[in-house]
Amino acid sequence: MSSGSSHRMFQLKLDPLTGNSEWVIIDEDSDEQTFHQPLLATTSYLDMLNDSTRNTAFRQAIEKTITKPCHVLDIGAGTGLLSMMASRAMGGKGMVTACESYLPMVKLMKKVMRVNGIEGRIKVINKRSDELTVGLDISSRADVLVSEILDSELLGEGLIPTLQHAHDNLLVENPLTVPYRATTYGQVVESTYLWRLHDLNSNEAGSYDGVQLAPPGLESVLSVKRQQYAMHCDSIGEELKPRVMEKLSCA
Repeated sequence: MSSGSSHRMFQLKLDPLTGNSEWVIIDEDSDEQTFHQPLLATTSYLDMLNDSTRNTAFRQAIEKTITKPCHVLDIGAGTGLLSMMASRAMGGKGMVTACESYLPMVKLMKKVMRVNGIEGRIKVINKRSDELTVGLDISSRADVLVSEILDSELLGEGLIPTLQHAHDNLLVENPLTVPYRATTYGQVVESTYLWRLHDLNSNEAGSYDGVQLAPPGLESVLSVKRQQYAMHCDSIGEELKPRVMEKLSCA
């Protein structure tokens, strides 16, 4: 995305007042403090749109899943790429509903669809998926869900509550979905930096008196909220030390 000569990105930031995280729009040429603090994650569209391997995998999965005209719902449609793939998989028949909450992206999506001669085949709605109502925004529950609201940590963009709401309110029983499943990989690491993020307001571990205000097992009683940050390892590479775990056997 661009606005004049600046590029815009989404950043997942922590609200210091509520403790909740939210996606905000920033310019890449913003000052250093605005760009990084209190940054949890960053995402943009350009890298995804240029990822031919990813796009080919989505197209093949959509074509394999959608074998007849039906109602397809695209959550977080972005530029409309998956919506257009779904429409073409049905030969222009059926119905595709594209849901996108970010208005500038909705405008771009409509332009992309117009250029590709597919605008009239897809209904574009400028709302969050959890704001949609069957009978008001969409005529019926969808038979197929396509979405690309996965980030590099898989669950960082609110994937689970978004999909749960869709299954409860927007989709037919036992719908088809793309993606259908995912695999995550883990690596045990040692990091003083990450360890310091998991104490009382991120201050306890750095205190000089050594007093532990939240004894093990009493965190819930003392209302200590564990902080879970989704971040790219590259940005804190120097803070991570891989740990090799010995294979354990159970009798």
